[in-house]
Amino acid sequence: MHTCLILNVLNNMKAANSMALLTSSKLSALRALRSVLIVYTDDRNQFVYLF
Repeated sequence: MHTCLILNVLNNMKAANSMALLTSSKLSALRALRSVLIVYTDDRNQFVYLF
């Protein structure tokens, strides 16, 4: 009975760890994307950085 409880707790911890890692990875990807996005303005021929 204790073994099932321990395995259940470990599985829940693994799932929580995976969700935290995925969230962190998505945030890092969005930050990297934001840092490289540029918009070229048609009327002034210059680059404008977003954010």
